[in-house]
Amino acid sequence: MQDKMQTKKYFLEMVSASIKGLPIPSCPENINGELIYKLSVRNAVQGILYLAVKSGAVTLSAETEAKEIVLKKYDFESFYGEHIKWWNDFFSKSFLSLSDGKLENFYNIQLYKIASATREDRMLVDCMGPWLGSVTPWPLTWWNLNVQLTYWPICQANHPELMMSLVNHLDKYRDNLKNNVPEEYRENAMVLSRVSDNELKCKSGAVPHKENGIKNEVIEIGNLTWALHNCYVYYKTTLDENALLKVIYPILKENINYFLNFLYEREDGNLHLMVTSSPEYETNGEDCTYNLSLLKWGLNTLIEINDNFNTNDEKREKWADTLVKLTDLPVDENEGWLIAKDVHYDHSHRHFSHMLEAYPLCTCNDKELIIKTIKQWHKYTEGLQGYTFTGTALMYEQLGMGNEALSSFEKLFGEFLRPNTMYKENGPVIETPLSGAQVISEMLMQSHEGIIRIFPCWDKKSAASFENLRADGAFLVSAENKNEKVISLKITSLRGRKCTVECDGIKGVIRESDKAEIPFEKNSNTVSFETQADTAYILI
Repeated sequence: MQDKMQTKKYFLEMVSASIKGLPIPSCPENINGELIYKLSVRNAVQGILYLAVKSGAVTLSAETEAKEIVLKKYDFESFYGEHIKWWNDFFSKSFLSLSDGKLENFYNIQLYKIASATREDRMLVDCMGPWLGSVTPWPLTWWNLNVQLTYWPICQANHPELMMSLVNHLDKYRDNLKNNVPEEYRENAMVLSRVSDNELKCKSGAVPHKENGIKNEVIEIGNLTWALHNCYVYYKTTLDENALLKVIYPILKENINYFLNFLYEREDGNLHLMVTSSPEYETNGEDCTYNLSLLKWGLNTLIEINDNFNTNDEKREKWADTLVKLTDLPVDENEGWLIAKDVHYDHSHRHFSHMLEAYPLCTCNDKELIIKTIKQWHKYTEGLQGYTFTGTALMYEQLGMGNEALSSFEKLFGEFLRPNTMYKENGPVIETPLSGAQVISEMLMQSHEGIIRIFPCWDKKSAASFENLRADGAFLVSAENKNEKVISLKITSLRGRKCTVECDGIKGVIRESDKAEIPFEKNSNTVSFETQADTAYILI
């Protein structure tokens, strides 16, 4: 990892010197086992800066070779044309038009960042993305929040191809996911601890046990589960069965297998989870809400996949029995969700790990419980950070509380963001502004639990439109709000699934191609209708 940082650091120094017209700094003697040679070539007439880093044997012609690397593959016109076309195509996949220009510009910049950070066949995005400074407290890949938030806006923005950088990475290094498990539990098990290198190798965290009250012991066994939830969102919005059945499902099975080693039955007849930890909260405890909520989601998802695809998995009965007997999440009647059994939220903490059922799992719709927990979380303020407020906004949005969501989200701008929307705590990190893009997107559309909600948290007095946001069920959704009502709504079905939409004022469904009226079921402000693949429908 140090080699990677040194290489990036040197490249940035080279870029900086080139732009300033200073001498190119000498390269380190050895990086990553190879000598690295560089060059910058400035075209003063066109104002173009060509940069290249060359690995290989010592040579006296680094400048010539670096120039050839660039110019051999591209002349400037073709390079520039391909570059512009790629970005035009990228931003044409979907777009937003908002009366609030600040929000619209912020959203577009985040899409630029994520596309600059990865592509379908490239590395997953770590804490820094492509912008690594010379000093960072996070030089590895963090799995207890950072990766997951980074990938949140991708699918709904209709760029599921970028999510494949995560799916492919988990697939490529699944042997290391297995080797991360302590040897005595390694058979048919996978896990990720708090941090890993780029090949998903990490030091095994402490094993769950029954000794309550131990502090600062990392036992985060749900991190891989949370990353797999991101991958499952990819499946739900694309219906890519190959990725689901060959990558997501088998890895999720082995991850949940690891959990099952640490359940035990108590005198109440329920299954309880041994002592584990909630990310970065000092005190550990039994029935840790973070890990328990992810275990429940994982078990339900395994059963859902098994039943939908008739995989006839021999562990299906075990999963179902475990769910029936699994204890409820620990709750205090005044404080809401606890960190763990008998572990109260009693000091400020930036993570919302004990609230994943509110978001992103969206498996709880108990408004009173969620609001109670949010208030307890924000009761102590000194440790709150930028993603505290994006997470809070997204939870409010699931409850339909748009004003509260916007108020929370705007705190990100006031204190935490740089003018270019980059984010920094002890050092620069990439995930928080990207999670902010999801806040904006879910103001305009949500599709959890199979219902597409149109402008669920947008101020209807403000004009807004969007085109081709991607929803669960592989639907592309376009809509416009003007003069306090939805004046257009179009849904394109990519895979021919039944579509359910929540939106005021829908009186009919018309197939766009031939204007044929389509039968639909209506219940209050929700309509449902059957679709055909690759077919667009106008809702009037």
